[in-house]
Amino acid sequence: MRDDDENIPDDLARQLRAHISRRIDVPEALDDAILRGARSHLQRRRPWRRFASFAAAASLLIGASLYLIRQPEPHHALAMDINHDQQINILDALTLARRADASTQEIDRIAMASVQLGGVK
Repeated sequence: MRDDDENIPDDLARQLRAHISRRIDVPEALDDAILRGARSHLQRRRPWRRFASFAAAASLLIGASLYLIRQPEPHHALAMDINHDQQINILDALTLARRADASTQEIDRIAMASVQLGGVK
C-alpha cells in the first residue's frame, strides 16, 4: 500500500492485497470463443460507413471551396462606406470627419464622391 493509505486498517489492507493478487482463470475454450467472435466482428466491413465518411469529407471540402470562391472582392466604393449603410453619401464624409485620424483629402474625396452624378466608380 502507499504511504497516504495509513488510515486503512491493516486487516482490510491485507484482504485487499489478497483479492487483487488473486488470478482469475478463464477456460481456454471460452477465451478462444471470445477471440473468434471478436475477429469475426472486426472482419465484417460496413462499406456504407466508409462511403459515408468519404462523402461527408468531400461535401465539406466542396462547401468550403465554394464559400471561399464566392467571397466578393472588396470594392473601392465599399471602402468609402464609412458608416456601413450600403450607400456612399455625405454622412460617410461627416462620420470620417469626426475621427481624429482622418485626413482632409480622404474626407473631401468621399464628400465629392457622394455628390457625383452617376454614382461612384
